[in-house]
Amino acid sequence: MRWRRVSAWIEKSPVHATIGSLVFVALGLALTITPDSFVHPGRRSALLIRLVGIACVTFFGLCAVMWSRRALQDRLRS
Repeated sequence: MRWRRVSAWIEKSPVHATIGSLVFVALGLALTITPDSFVHPGRRSALLIRLVGIACVTFFGLCAVMWSRRALQDRLRS
């Protein structure tokens, strides 16, 4: 039930989805650039943290591109 509400919200506002994706891209960049600052005694691998950051940047970067294109298409239609 909640997923339907979130999905409907994103469909209505691709600009917010783009902004959210860019926030996760920024967090992924922080993980990629400075993985040592995120090392925890339970998670000592800076390589794993860097890989997670790269995955975040890649996935959410593609999401941001997709949502921004959708937002521009909606603006051009109006």
